[in-house]
Amino acid sequence: MEISTLITIILPVITAFVGWFTGSRKRRNDAINELQTTIDNLIKRNNDYLNQLIEIRGQYAAIKSKMEEIQSENEQLKKIIEALKEQLTNVKIITRKI
Repeated sequence: MEISTLITIILPVITAFVGWFTGSRKRRNDAINELQTTIDNLIKRNNDYLNQLIEIRGQYAAIKSKMEEIQSENEQLKKIIEALKEQLTNVKIITRKI
């Protein structure tokens, strides 16, 4: 076998192997880059959700505090109404007796 024949047979095999090896590394690197991009996007989205949750919790606390304040005021108003009803009943009784 001549050297040129040997080179024409072996050279394409070596080239194919080098191309396959380089291509597989590139595919792996591309896959890793895509995964990293996905992870970065998920982290960003998670941080956005966390910030929204913190904001909503603050709003909830403010609403709860306001609701408790309104309930307290409502209880005071109920007592005032009861006192006024009692006074009105006494007034009716007095006017009926006369």
